[in-house]
Amino acid sequence: MSDTASQTTTAAAGSAAATLSSVDASSASSGSADLLPNNLYFLADVLLLCVAALFFLLALPRAVTRLLRLSAWSEGVFLRSGSQRGRIQRTGSLSPKEGEVYDYSEQSYAARRFSSRRRANLTRDQPTASPTTGTNDRDSDGSHSTNRARRRPPAHMPAWSSIFPGVSAWLGATLRPGYSVGKALLLLGYSVLILFIGLEGGSPFVQYVPAGWVGVSQLPVAFILGTKNNLLGVFLGKGYEKLNYLHRYVGRFVFIAINVHSLGFLYKWSIEGTLSQNLTPNIIWGFVALVAVDILYFLSLQILRELLYPVFYFSHVLAAIILLPATILHESSTTSYVVTALALYLFDRLLRLAQTRLTYAQLRVLPALSTVRLVIPTLNAGWRAGQHVRVKVLTTGMGWWGWAESHPFTIASCAEGVAGEGEGLVLLCKNVGKWGERLMVMARRAEYCEAGGGIPRVKVLVDGPYGGPGHAVIASFSAALLVAGGSGISYPLAVAEELLRDASYGASRVRLINLIWSVQDSSSLDPILPDFARLLDNARETGIHLRIQVFHTRATSSAEPKPASPSARFLPQGLTLRSGRPPLESLLSSVVDRTLEVHKASDAWTPRRGAQERSSPSGVVVGVCGPRALGEDVERIVQTFAAREERAGSVGGVECQVEVFGC
Repeated sequence: MSDTASQTTTAAAGSAAATLSSVDASSASSGSADLLPNNLYFLADVLLLCVAALFFLLALPRAVTRLLRLSAWSEGVFLRSGSQRGRIQRTGSLSPKEGEVYDYSEQSYAARRFSSRRRANLTRDQPTASPTTGTNDRDSDGSHSTNRARRRPPAHMPAWSSIFPGVSAWLGATLRPGYSVGKALLLLGYSVLILFIGLEGGSPFVQYVPAGWVGVSQLPVAFILGTKNNLLGVFLGKGYEKLNYLHRYVGRFVFIAINVHSLGFLYKWSIEGTLSQNLTPNIIWGFVALVAVDILYFLSLQILRELLYPVFYFSHVLAAIILLPATILHESSTTSYVVTALALYLFDRLLRLAQTRLTYAQLRVLPALSTVRLVIPTLNAGWRAGQHVRVKVLTTGMGWWGWAESHPFTIASCAEGVAGEGEGLVLLCKNVGKWGERLMVMARRAEYCEAGGGIPRVKVLVDGPYGGPGHAVIASFSAALLVAGGSGISYPLAVAEELLRDASYGASRVRLINLIWSVQDSSSLDPILPDFARLLDNARETGIHLRIQVFHTRATSSAEPKPASPSARFLPQGLTLRSGRPPLESLLSSVVDRTLEVHKASDAWTPRRGAQERSSPSGVVVGVCGPRALGEDVERIVQTFAAREERAGSVGGVECQVEVFGC
């Protein structure tokens, strides 16, 4: 501000000088146009919107291909209680209770195979569902038959990583955990843009208003990237957890810009001795916004977020709500930015309210995995394999704050599972932290209650589903390699079950599935073995080549041999147990070779419109869930293989989908 303007201002004018509009006038008198605060930052947001539109255009072919199927419009948005048509209700639990031994002997296995074949024969003997009514006839025992209307396999659209594997490998190279070359270039471009518009108005040590406009103009960007249901993620086919690194990065710029703006004026007024005169209502609201921004930043630091998650969550929501009206009350010309951010936030909250389900869950302890198996039988449809939900356990047994904590868990079952075997929404909740410990204690109490004749149920609030494969259709690939580490087994269980479900009525191109699970101890296999056996049975009935390989990395330190567990004594056909770390490179190479062999050996000539067309492989999808190091290792192997091996092109491309912990 010029010296002439400083001498002619009164106390009220001095406070107005702190506002954005007064500095606009002084900038105009010094030769700067009013366009700086009003248009430059708006144009920066328009440029960011254009960049997002470019990424959307790149994702558009896949989005259109997926949405051509009418069923895709209702998948992965709202949880619901699906129709029981086509199901045979199952009794009991897939996972044995604590202390219970599951029989995997050859006689038991043969009996189960005979029972499944008998059920399949009964199904084939029943009349087929009417195409007009869409209803199924019932079996003689009154249950619904397992007939399903035949569907066409989904069309396959290769990803850009399959079309340009060399470029994808270069952009996907890891610079540091969680950040690749592509992400670094994106953040660098954003930094250059923000620094340009921030410095265009002059030195931030002299002109404090441009920094304020930078912070305000980026509020809509920070809000849209921080919401669970954001339109940007919907268009790009990315879950909020995949965009969270952008939210954190934009938030840092908002924090720095608003602090430079506010502390600059605070320093100036302190030097001039006019601080008390400038503390008018609009300036006080500016300091309220400053405190809100500082709370958002400091309480979201990783160490505080991990130690005090409830404090982080509630402070984040409360500070974000306070920040928006405080910004308008500080400077009314920021209304357009604030209203945009508020609209994005309200859209997310309203949609999350529509996605929330209040229901009950059944708890079961899996001691070998130190995990609680949480089953919600009232919800059996509405999600896609690979998606996750956020769960609140509404009971005082979770502690003073535990009942209000929301924790994410990958869904371990598929929606409307294979006929006769769907049990609803299944979650595997690892015993980690105080919340996990309390849930484990509640699960043990629930089992005691069940043994005494009670009902082992607990109230839960389920929010979701979120994330997942996005615009990719896993059933459109020819093969799938599913890799899991530890409690990440939830992801491959759901994906494999969904692929087998789709294959049961001809809606899948997948012919080969290889499931790899890396655990520390071989005893971890015991509680999951029933699920593996069920998947192998269903694979044989649907003609899918399913191979399950479990690798345990911890060797026993005891001099005496450890008693063999049921999993070590009896393994179903198609399941192997080995020691050591999985050789991921050779496993991927083996899956590609087997996929080519399957297509070559099978009768690939299919009638179509009176002509004969030969089918070709439609690619291999590699899905991984587990620790971040495992996800980055698998992603690197896939990118290297796709860029260097000609077989990757012959098989239709190799694509990787990563679901890691701690997003």
